[in-house]
Amino acid sequence: MLDYFRITMKSSFLSFTVILVNNWIQSWGLQLTTTAKSKLSASELQDFCSRPSNWPKIVASSDKVESKDDPTMPLKLGSSVEEFFGLGLLSVTWTCEESKPGAFVVRAPDGVTGIANDCSMRFDFEDNQVKLTMGYNPIS
Repeated sequence: MLDYFRITMKSSFLSFTVILVNNWIQSWGLQLTTTAKSKLSASELQDFCSRPSNWPKIVASSDKVESKDDPTMPLKLGSSVEEFFGLGLLSVTWTCEESKPGAFVVRAPDGVTGIANDCSMRFDFEDNQVKLTMGYNPIS
């Protein structure tokens, strides 16, 4: 069984298309895909999105990020960052698993205690567009 929802939102700056896929057959997980267009190039978008300090600027639920490395710099392969959300009551530790031209991937296998595990964020960049695919396995 495949549940599929599509929502399109537009503002004067960006156009978003959100696709929520709940694939109960394969993984019992959820996946959310958001596409945004910008006046920035793909490389400029990737540079912006790979810097964890920018996440609270573009994600309404993200309160702050903390890392032993400088979160204002692009997250490097194998490096981790802790993101706080839910008014700072919840957190998830993301580890960079892929960072190459056109793609940036972070994963959090442990997810958010008691809420979700096997969390992932995949950013794909092309032309002046970024596609973010978030996945997680709900456990509550």
